[in-house]
Amino acid sequence: MSDLIIDFRPFFCKGVKMSYTPGFICELLEVPASTLRRWSDRFAAYLSPQAPQAGRHRTYTAGDLETFRQIRDLAAKGQGLRTIETILQTLPPGTASPKEPAKGEEPQAASGENSALMVLAVTRELGSHDAKINALQDQINLQNERLTALTEYLTLPWYKRIGKRPPIKY
Repeated sequence: MSDLIIDFRPFFCKGVKMSYTPGFICELLEVPASTLRRWSDRFAAYLSPQAPQAGRHRTYTAGDLETFRQIRDLAAKGQGLRTIETILQTLPPGTASPKEPAKGEEPQAASGENSALMVLAVTRELGSHDAKINALQDQINLQNERLTALTEYLTLPWYKRIGKRPPIKY
């Protein structure tokens, strides 16, 4: 028998707010419970709020399920948790994650929209890295100036260096 899990609840319970247990989501997404708990803690800002009632277990909405699908798909593509968080900030809540088309399948228009949002998220991330790269490039340039000055000093004959201090720029 196959391990395919089909949820018929949305078809029979129209108009009723669906809630899913963590175990059901783990089976549906094929992730361990520990991973789901970790994602739930890390990305709590992107999940529906849980009413603090005594004796209740955590339940998730259909939007939470889609958020977990996004996280799973992005993690499977090798994205880090920080990058996933940046992407979740740019994507509207409850939207499906961008999926790559199968062989011979045409890409969908919604996939293009999500890809554009991912490009926007990556562009923001690159902008923060550009500032760090520029700061490091300035440090490299300063070190090169120091090295050039010291090289010129050391190429002088020994008798011309007597009484002179090596050039040190700070």
